[in-house]
Amino acid sequence: EPLSLQKIRELGVFAQDAVTLGKLTLAGGGRYAQIYEYQRYAGSTQTDYTSYAFLPSASALLKINESASLFADYAQSYRPNIFATGLGVNLKFVGPILPQQGTGYEGGIKGHLLDGRLDYELEAFLLHFNNLVVEGGSNAAGQPQLVNAGSELFRGLEWESRYRLWHDLQLAASASYHSARFASYDVADADSPTGRDDFSGRQQALSPRTLASAGLL
Repeated sequence: EPLSLQKIRELGVFAQDAVTLGKLTLAGGGRYAQIYEYQRYAGSTQTDYTSYAFLPSASALLKINESASLFADYAQSYRPNIFATGLGVNLKFVGPILPQQGTGYEGGIKGHLLDGRLDYELEAFLLHFNNLVVEGGSNAAGQPQLVNAGSELFRGLEWESRYRLWHDLQLAASASYHSARFASYDVADADSPTGRDDFSGRQQALSPRTLASAGLL
């Protein structure tokens, strides 16, 4: 018997349409999905779960001139968390782990400069996640476990660019600033005077604030 067995099957329908009004292009759509999940750990009962989600999206693109455009996007996301039950295949099911749901917004400007040799994109984004999964200490059996963490705000700025050096040789560079904080998250804490430890407003652990990269393509 295998130590663990996990399966996932997803069926979905997607539709999208766009309309152009002069320099403005508007697009909208949605995706409806049925997600079936199954898991079994050695020495544990099996678990299966079916979830349904409708995920709308919308975008707008405004052409300022031949070399620059403004853009904005909106989308919802859904991530089942039935498999996020522990930190190893030998752990028993410690759920239920609620599905992660998110809403995202982004907007910015993109285009090209220097007679088309430099392509760039600058954007700001805001993501709001509910039921984020984080490490949650130990369960009653003393085993490490994962738990839902209320909600999180993930926001920041990103810059991406490519400069054509010679023929197809390009120099690519990017930089970003991120702020990932818990919007609402509190856990039981026997050592706290209130019996709870409130992480709301705190930076999420292991989340870098700045990232940068460069390379040749």
